[in-house]
Order: sequence, then structure tokens, then C-alpha cells
Amino acid sequence: MSLEASSWPPTLAARTLIDRLRRPENPWDLARTALGPVCGPCATETVLHTALTQDQSPSVFVDPFRGAGCHSAAEARLVRFAPALLRACMLLSGLAVLVLPYLGVRAPVSLFMAVAYALASYACFRVAHAVRASRALHTAWLCFGVSAVVSVARHVLESDTLWTSDAPHRAFTQVPIVAALLILIAGLLAMSGFFRQAGLGFRAAPLDLFLLAFLVVAVPVTFALRDTLPDMDSPHALIRVFQALSPFLLAGAAIPAVLLNRVSLQLEGGWLAGVLRLLVGSVYLRLALLLAGRFVDSAQPSFELQLTRSLFSLAAWLFALAAFQQWKLLIRQPE
Repeated sequence: MSLEASSWPPTLAARTLIDRLRRPENPWDLARTALGPVCGPCATETVLHTALTQDQSPSVFVDPFRGAGCHSAAEARLVRFAPALLRACMLLSGLAVLVLPYLGVRAPVSLFMAVAYALASYACFRVAHAVRASRALHTAWLCFGVSAVVSVARHVLESDTLWTSDAPHRAFTQVPIVAALLILIAGLLAMSGFFRQAGLGFRAAPLDLFLLAFLVVAVPVTFALRDTLPDMDSPHALIRVFQALSPFLLAGAAIPAVLLNRVSLQLEGGWLAGVLRLLVGSVYLRLALLLAGRFVDSAQPSFELQLTRSLFSLAAWLFALAAFQQWKLLIRQPE
């Protein structure tokens, strides 16, 4: 086949050859080019400096973000439009939770959250497959996916639409709640470990100190209000223990989230910063609503109750949006 008949014009071939002659294939330059859109300029230099001082190849930190997974054309289109669709679902489900009770219809909050976590689990597993070049990131996203699957089971068990309030199995919803939180904490710790190895991590700032102080205050307050938690009067001792543990586990998940929040600020506008902010926002929102929910009477319909439920739904959609944004980042990562 002649050059004229090929799909690669001679002018493009010549320009590519000249560019390669002008810029040698230096692995550090290639790493800088690959990480720039992901981490931002300053964070990229921090990561490369860490690799240099630790006598590591920059590919250790670059390869996980190249997207090693194979994506079909259908999946690429799905990921392209998924964030916009998820934002629409987030808005519609939130409005439904607020409006439907005033129309005499009970909003299926648990089913909305089950759908959100089901979508999140699929995206998390695809991301885990794509970032398998890094054991820490692979473990983190695998844990996020498993936690989302367990959360789906939790919200199906809690659903008022599928089951009556006195269904015997609903007494055991604390089991998937605790399991999902433990797996989520493992994932957050694994992700935090990856960024610490990359030179991005905790540097105490007023915001971090404020968040840690909030956690220190939140745990005793939650413990003091433990008698108002819904399953503290369960006849099963194990359920009562799990109910008492779940607020502390959620506060425990917020501790590595403080580190990831600091990392997102150090990334300075890179694509990855948005993913971390969504993950951190989901955890913080759940903890804040847990505390606020202690002061809202769940037995009496009110606007405050509906708003709390709407925001709980928002936390699930934020988690799903983080997973799809990470997946989109891997597919769109430039060479």
C-alpha cells in the first residue's frame, strides 16, 4: 500500500518523526506528560521527585493511570455520558424524596440508594481491573466495589417498598452496615497508602485540624445519643453491638478521608482531585447526616426528615459519581 493510499498522511508521519527527534523518549519526560492532566503541575513534580529520591521508576506511579483495562466502544460511550446521567439521577431522586411525601406517596429512598450503589460497584470493579498495575490502588477500588455490593444488600433489606416494617430480616440490617463500613475503611486506607508512597499526603493545615477536631467531638456526641439509634432496642445482642459500632466506624472512615482531602488540595486542579473530593464528600456527608439525624424525629413526618433522607440519597450518588469519574479518567488518559 502506498503512502498516498494509507490512512496516515505523509505530512503527519513527517511531523511525528521530527517531534520524536526533537524530544528523546526520556521516561521522566513521558511520566511528566502523562501525569500532568491527572495531578496538576506541582503535584506531578512532587511525585516525580519522590520516585527519583527513592530510586524508583516513574512508571510505578504513572502506569496505574494509563488504564490497563480493555474497554469496548459501548463502554467508552457509557462512561462518557455516565457522569451527566448520574447528576441528573441525583437531582431527580433528591427532589422525589422531598416532593413525593406531600403527594401522599412514600419515596423509595432505599431503592434509590441501592441503584446508586449497584452502579458504583460495577464502575469500581472496572476501575480496579484497569489500575491493577498498582497493588494499593487495585486493592482500594476492589474494596470500594465490594463495599458498594454490601451496601446494595443493606438498602434492599431496609426498603419500605419491598418489605413491611416488621419483616423479621430487617432486624439484621446492621450486619451489612458494619461490613460495608469496615471494607470502605480498608479501601480508604489502601488509597491513602498509595498517595503517601507517591509523596502526596498529610501536611497539617487549619482545615485538617478542624476536621479532626470535628471527629473528636462527633464520636462522644454520637455515643451520648446512642439510645436514640434505631436498633439499640433490638432483642438481638449482636445487633445492638453493631448499631453502637456503626457511628464509630463511620467516624473512623472519615480519618483517612482527611488525608485524601489534603491530597486533593495538593493535586491543584488535576482530574484526580475531583474524584477524591467526591469520595471524601460522600463520607463526610454521611457522618454529618448521622449526627443531624439524631436531632430529627423519624416517627413524625416533617420537612427536616425528608431533607435528611434526600441528602442520604445524595451521599450514595456522590460515591457512584466518583467511581465513574475515575473510570472516565482512565479511558480519556492521553498518551
